[in-house]
Amino acid sequence: MTTRKILTIFLLFSVVLTVSGQDVWYGSTAGLKSVFNPAFSGVTGRNEVRISEYSFLPGGGYGLNTFTLVSDNYVPYLHGGISAWIIDDLTGSIADDIRSGVSWSYHFRAGDRVYATAGLTASVIHFGINRSKVIFPDDIDPFTGQVSSAGEDVSAAGFTRFDASAGFTVSGSKWYGGFAVSHLTMPYLSAGREGESRLPRKIVADAGASFSHGENGAVVQPSLTVLLQGNSLAGNTGITLSRGELTGGISMWMVKNGFAAIQPSAGWTTQMVSVGLSYSYNIGSGRLNLPETALVRASVTIFLGNVEKRKPLHVIMLPEL
Repeated sequence: MTTRKILTIFLLFSVVLTVSGQDVWYGSTAGLKSVFNPAFSGVTGRNEVRISEYSFLPGGGYGLNTFTLVSDNYVPYLHGGISAWIIDDLTGSIADDIRSGVSWSYHFRAGDRVYATAGLTASVIHFGINRSKVIFPDDIDPFTGQVSSAGEDVSAAGFTRFDASAGFTVSGSKWYGGFAVSHLTMPYLSAGREGESRLPRKIVADAGASFSHGENGAVVQPSLTVLLQGNSLAGNTGITLSRGELTGGISMWMVKNGFAAIQPSAGWTTQMVSVGLSYSYNIGSGRLNLPETALVRASVTIFLGNVEKRKPLHVIMLPEL
């Protein structure tokens, strides 16, 4: 059996998540801003580490899970930020897509009360397949039904590709916008470098605002994200409301193939840690027969730095959920 056939199995399992490319869509970019756009590195002015776990279509028993670890830092002497991240996308026990990278951004004043950042990312993609967990018709004895050993071995080492991204942000006192292009190298996601496996460039546009009522009043944060990759179009729009240590939010995310979900979120934040939980309910799947629960996300963020002591040029308040 060829690697292309095995990759086809993987794509069938994750079709709603990948659409026309092999990138997973996480429902939003919350907590992963610097992964989608390196220019967001360090914009919060804090040193923080966020750990997240995503479970896709948990009601279907597909075993589609993603684990992320993002370290984001503002570095005064670099006049910008550095972010390091690792993302592990698991397709049951069959496929393992690990991506990791380092992002750097430079922060500067672009005008009167207008600030800008520019960033770059260098990353690697490693894709591996557990061939022993993949069963094709040729592996099954037609008379006894017994599963025999694979007719053709696939290297457990998988393959590794280099990738790069670039982006920028513009912000004011209460608003921000960002634009980024990922997969500048358009890496091949197959061992044989077949043309159809090449990862299309991804364009991500972000916008948001933050409005507060009084010094200790509620903070309202509307946001919008649009993602274009090849023939795939996805987006997320929503609003969060924070007061004191509590945060709640509601958003909607959708993919061009007809899949859509509504996502309520809740969080608790102190000076040292933030905990969040999101639940996405499937409200439209087009011709796809999918479980009602689209996505469950749990995250923990540990804050390691103080924004006042670091005195960044400008701070962007990003939605936590």
